[in-house]
Amino acid sequence: MADFASKPSETFADGEDSVLDMQAIERLRELQRPGRPSLLGRVIDLFVSRSPTLIGEMDQAVSTSDWQALRHAAHTLKSTAANLGADSMAKLCNDVETAARTQEKTSEVPEQLGELKTIYTRVESELLRIPRG
Repeated sequence: MADFASKPSETFADGEDSVLDMQAIERLRELQRPGRPSLLGRVIDLFVSRSPTLIGEMDQAVSTSDWQALRHAAHTLKSTAANLGADSMAKLCNDVETAARTQEKTSEVPEQLGELKTIYTRVESELLRIPRG
């Protein structure tokens, strides 16, 4: 299982800690090949464009008790969030995925989705401030 433990982050002028592990962002930058489109930019754009859909799919799956669809959407979002260093978001997705897979603690999922939406808003805001080049 992935390690979603706390990792180094930045602190912003408003005193809030970043919800991103900046080391993960730097690892993506290191994969950039000269003369190619920004890999980091593509990953961020994909995350920002796909995440609201996946979160919506998770909401819908909970309302219809479609645990397979919930597991799939949570797994997909977890992977991308982890790649971008959004560890708290990845951990929540992991918890939702586990609940869907085992069908245990499913009563906690709506609250977890609420937390996920709140964290996503911060993650998106921080990702959009990152220079892409």
